[in-house]
Amino acid sequence: MAELHSLEKKAMNAGSGNSARVAPAAPEWGQTSPLWRSILSPPVGQRVLILDYTPHGVFESLLDEGVQIKEQGQTGRDEGGPYDLVLEEIQARGFGMRSGGSGATLVVPGGRWVVVVQGRPLVGLHGRAVLRRARREGFKRVESFYVHPSLSAPQILLPLDRVEPIGYFLELAMGNPTLKKRCLALGFLLLAKLGLHREILPNLILIARR
Repeated sequence: MAELHSLEKKAMNAGSGNSARVAPAAPEWGQTSPLWRSILSPPVGQRVLILDYTPHGVFESLLDEGVQIKEQGQTGRDEGGPYDLVLEEIQARGFGMRSGGSGATLVVPGGRWVVVVQGRPLVGLHGRAVLRRARREGFKRVESFYVHPSLSAPQILLPLDRVEPIGYFLELAMGNPTLKKRCLALGFLLLAKLGLHREILPNLILIARR
């Protein structure tokens, strides 16, 4: 997947009260930067809030890119916002959902709320719950994506809102097609046409725009 653009680093304003965290030494996250830039593309100086309980979560590659970042706990819900970009990671386990809290209300008009749902093992109904929440909060457009093969080692970002890219991806993923692979691909394509495909994926990225 092509990188949309690179970011120039910028020293933070000492009087702003916002300090950028330095990303830990984790080479695998450095390799994911192009994918996350293509999703987030945060301009330098944009105000970003990360709601993420995971110490080395999926947004680590953004932390050294010169954006003004507020971490969860640095500011209260009422005094710190609103933000241009709110990033939230959700751990989906069974029927429960672990989350840093809904960031939907903290997004400025024209801003984005990006939610990554990590399935344990599957996304299940959690992605559908986030979609409903986004619509209730008045987001005009919500896009959904699957990261293949995993969030920590991404190679393909698959749009899930149209059937055509899914069919093309399945053709690529089958490689040397066997009868079993073809049956599985046809089954998933049928679920995609019915709008039920997100529930059986191991991860889901939702991008809601004001």
